[in-house]
Amino acid sequence: MINDTKESTLNDQSIVSRIEGFQLRRSPCCTTLYDENNLPVLSLNGTSSLIWENCNGELKIIELIDQFHSVFPDIPYKDLKVDTMNVLNQFQQEKIIKLK
Repeated sequence: MINDTKESTLNDQSIVSRIEGFQLRRSPCCTTLYDENNLPVLSLNGTSSLIWENCNGELKIIELIDQFHSVFPDIPYKDLKVDTMNVLNQFQQEKIIKLK
């Protein structure tokens, strides 16, 4: 697969979208992201699955974090932001998201 993803630094004003061709599959034991050749690319925990599902190219990262905070108000905002940015940086390194 050829990805023309632009390697740029993510920031909370970035808008990210999933690269087409990847599919998220859930099983009782885990959630795995598969590529277009049906090969496993990445195992995701609950947090990273939620982030992946919301990389729709419509919201800024800060808006995603705000949404997550409204769903999980007991988690400190700063922690949500750090965790979200870490996951998105990993997604970018794996070339499964792109900046819009």
